[in-house]
Amino acid sequence: MWADDPTRGSPRIRDELATMGLTASTATIRKYRPKYQRPPSQSWRTFLWNHAGAIAAMDSFVVPTATFRLFYVLVAMTHEWRKIVHFKITDSPTAAWTAQQIIKTFPDDTAPKYLLRDRDSIYGSVFVRRVEGMGIKHKLISPRSPWQNPYVERLVGSIRRQCLDRVIVCMANSCSSGDWQFEKPVAIGLPGVVVRAGWLRCLSACDFFGRVSRLYLPKC
Repeated sequence: MWADDPTRGSPRIRDELATMGLTASTATIRKYRPKYQRPPSQSWRTFLWNHAGAIAAMDSFVVPTATFRLFYVLVAMTHEWRKIVHFKITDSPTAAWTAQQIIKTFPDDTAPKYLLRDRDSIYGSVFVRRVEGMGIKHKLISPRSPWQNPYVERLVGSIRRQCLDRVIVCMANSCSSGDWQFEKPVAIGLPGVVVRAGWLRCLSACDFFGRVSRLYLPKC
């Protein structure tokens, strides 16, 4: 019976045997019935490798300030060239705000086939409808499994280790970079990070969060 239809379950086989006057329990049938062999599927690592040109990843992280405010940074990047395609910072993230950022990230016909993200609440129903309307398929990682979104998680880790762990963020208001007199770059591996001499060493991460953020380090 199972050879004729491998999708038959043990209860169905038991009932059909009963119509022929044969008695067998479900456990006995399950024990001796051949296991249904599904075709092997590709691993998660293989999926990321095979579809790198069609995958974009998105993640957010929190930046605390000296005044105990919290800023939320949204970052998006493509897998093929590990290119950062969008940064944005806000103090009140919502699903509607995130949905607007996905449009700015992938305008016109630049939308990828897959969007890799976690299960954060900022990706609410408004965001889901907007992404599906753009023809993008969601690929959600498992809970507490950041390793499934490796490239953007590595980027966030680099931002924290090389920048945010070394400075105290005071404010994130938009301002003109012309107000600063920059003298020499700081070798911490971030573009647009410069230093000015004075009583405080002032760091300005221009174009890094999409706006100018004033960051301070104590005088050495």
